[in-house]
Amino acid sequence: MNVLVMGNGGSVINNEFGEIIDSKFDVIFRMNRFKTKGFEEYVGTKTDGWVITDNLVKWVIDEEEGVEGSNNWKEYKDVYISIPSFKYEHEYVRISNEIRVNGLPHNVQVLPKIIGDVATEKCNLSEGYWPTLGMAFLYSLILHKDIDEVYIHGFDGKSKKYKYLHYYDVGNVDWETNSYYDRMEKKAEETPWSKVHDDDTEYQHILTLIEDGTIKKLSEV
Repeated sequence: MNVLVMGNGGSVINNEFGEIIDSKFDVIFRMNRFKTKGFEEYVGTKTDGWVITDNLVKWVIDEEEGVEGSNNWKEYKDVYISIPSFKYEHEYVRISNEIRVNGLPHNVQVLPKIIGDVATEKCNLSEGYWPTLGMAFLYSLILHKDIDEVYIHGFDGKSKKYKYLHYYDVGNVDWETNSYYDRMEKKAEETPWSKVHDDDTEYQHILTLIEDGTIKKLSEV
């Protein structure tokens, strides 16, 4: 089985891969605030699974206008929720209660804590950092015995090479890459104790995974 994990990086609109995405993969996962409508030629339309961070479970409980996954998740085979290891126990209880109280179907699942632990170790992240949603989910697939090939697309490592952080934010000055980094730097100054992602380290690790054949880029299809 081959799987594609669609990232949301600004590089996505550099290639019209929509037809390939929809026709060449057994399973396609999309993350967080993804969009297909209006971007079909770049990202295709097929969606088999939705992957979100723990703080976005609210989008599963109640529909959020303008969030495609929130509006359509009941049509997907799987919805996976990723919780950072440092707050896993507390958040797992909260989310499990939300799933049970709201009677959500079995296709809504929380990724095991070990996934984040493995991703942290493999990326060699420093203390105080935790893996991004994309990295954690990649390791959930890499460790899955029934998956033969894992492909990625739109994993940019928040590179300043691209004007916009996300492909669907073109025209939104708040999500220009430089604006994003300005906000992050200000946040770090105000709350230096806060945990953050190490995008550069993760991106280099992704390049290593591509080089050793653990994962592949969409352009290699």
